[in-house]
Amino acid sequence: MAVFTAIGTAIATAIGGALVGAAGLTLLGSVVAGVIAAGLAFGTAKLLGVFDVPDVDTRGNGSKVQVAPATDNKIGIAYGRNFMSGPITDVAISNQNNTMHYCITLSEFVEGETYTLNQTYWGDRKLSFSAHNVSSYFDANATTREDWANKIRVRVYAGGTASANQIFPTSSKVNATTMMPHWTNTTDYTMEGLVFVMMEVDYDAENSLTGLGAMSFDITNSMNNPGEVLFDYMTNSRYGAGLANADIDITSILGTANTDMKGYSNELIPYTNKANVSANIARYQLNGYLSTFDSCMDNIDKICRNSSTYFTFDGKQGKFKAVPNREYLTSELANAFVLNDDNITSRISISSTELYQQLNKVTVSFADQNRKDQTNTVVVETPSASRNTGEPDNNLDYRLELVNNNIHAQQLGNIDLNQSRKGMVVELTTDFSGLQIDAGDVVKVNNSDYGFTDKLFRVMKNTEVLGEDGMINCGLLLLEYDDSVYIDAVVTETPEEDD
Repeated sequence: MAVFTAIGTAIATAIGGALVGAAGLTLLGSVVAGVIAAGLAFGTAKLLGVFDVPDVDTRGNGSKVQVAPATDNKIGIAYGRNFMSGPITDVAISNQNNTMHYCITLSEFVEGETYTLNQTYWGDRKLSFSAHNVSSYFDANATTREDWANKIRVRVYAGGTASANQIFPTSSKVNATTMMPHWTNTTDYTMEGLVFVMMEVDYDAENSLTGLGAMSFDITNSMNNPGEVLFDYMTNSRYGAGLANADIDITSILGTANTDMKGYSNELIPYTNKANVSANIARYQLNGYLSTFDSCMDNIDKICRNSSTYFTFDGKQGKFKAVPNREYLTSELANAFVLNDDNITSRISISSTELYQQLNKVTVSFADQNRKDQTNTVVVETPSASRNTGEPDNNLDYRLELVNNNIHAQQLGNIDLNQSRKGMVVELTTDFSGLQIDAGDVVKVNNSDYGFTDKLFRVMKNTEVLGEDGMINCGLLLLEYDDSVYIDAVVTETPEEDD
C-alpha cells in the first residue's frame, strides 16, 4: 500500500471516517489527495474549478435566536462577542400566577474561558440594572423610563447552576435553581457545560409585561483567536470533532510564530476606529456562532474560511494541520522547493480565468457588532484602471459567519478579490521528490518554454500517482502566488448604531 494511502486509511479509520470535506470529499478522500479542504477563498474555489464554492449561510444570525421550547432544539457554540438569545429551555409561573420564570440557553460552555455580559436588550430597549433587578430602560426614542423597575430580574450563568458560575451580576451570587420554582436542587438541575440566562418577569399588563420579550444578550467569550477556536473545536468531544491531540499538528494551530495560525492571527494591523483615531487590531478574530446542526467538517471550514487559513492533512506526520494563507517571508521563498526539468515528469498544463469570468468586485456581508449583530456589508472593487480592456462587471457576494466588524470583513474580502485575479493555474506531475511538498506550500517553477524563472505558485493539491513502473509520483495543482495579494486593506470602523 502506498504511503499516503496507508496513513490516510489509518487516520480515517481511527476517527470513523465521519467527517465530510468542504469539496464534497469524504475525509479519507481528502487525506489521500492531500487537498486544502478549508479556508479556501470563494473566488479561488471558483477559479480552480475542481472544488465546489463553499455554501454560504444566508440565515443571518443562524441559530442564536430566541425560539420556543422543542425537543429538537440544539445548542451551538458562541466564540468571541455575540448579540444572541437561544432556545427557551424551561418555564414556570408562581406568585399566584403573577410571576413568570424563564430559562434561556445561549451556548455551549467553552471550558476555562471567561464570559462577560456587556448589555441586555428587551426588543429594542436597552435594560439598565441595579444588581440583578432592572432599574430602567432606554427606549427607541432615546428616552429613559423606569416603569419596569424591579419587575424584571436577570442572572446569567456559564458552566452550571452553582452560584460560582454566575457571571451577571458579578456580586450577590446565588444558585440558578433559586430562580425556577421546580428546580429544587443543583444536583438534578445542573445545566452543566452551558451558558444560560435565568429571568423572572412580574405580570404588568399596563406596562406591557405580559410575557417574555424578544431578548438579546451581548455576551463575550474570551476565546476569539482563530487558532485557539480551531483547536478547541477539533478536540472537544461534546460539541466538536473529538480528535485526539496525537492526530493534530498542534504547533501549526497554536504556535505563536507568524507561520502558525494563532501567531499570524495575533499580528496587529492598523485601522481607523469609530472615533476617527488610528488604532491596531489583531489580524483575525472570530466572533460568531457555530451551529451543531452542521457537520464537524463544515464548522472547521467556517473557522478556517473566516481567518484565511488552509486546513489540510500532512501525510509525512500523519496529522491534521493548519496553514495560514499569508505572505511568505523572503527567507522562506529563498528555500522554496524548486520544480524544474529534473523532477517534472509530465507535460505542464496551464489555464487561466477567461475575461468574462474574472472577478472585479466582492460584496461581503457580516453581523456587525456596532449594529447589534444586524447584517452589514463591505464592498471591495478592482479600480477601473486595473481592469482588462472590455472586462465586464463581475461580483462575488457571500457572507462571513464568524466575523462581526467591517475591519476583518474587508481584510478577507480584499485577499479574496486579489487572489481571484491571479488567475494562472498549473497542473503537473513530479517524481517521488514531490512527496515532501505539502498542500499550502509555495514552490518555484522553472521552465524555459513558458518563460518561468523561479515563478511562484501555491500548492492547492498534492495527489499520489502510482506510475507504470510502480514508482510513486505526485500530481500537483498550483495557483499563482503574488505578495500583493496580502496588502492590508485601509479601513475605517463603522460607527455605533446609536451615534
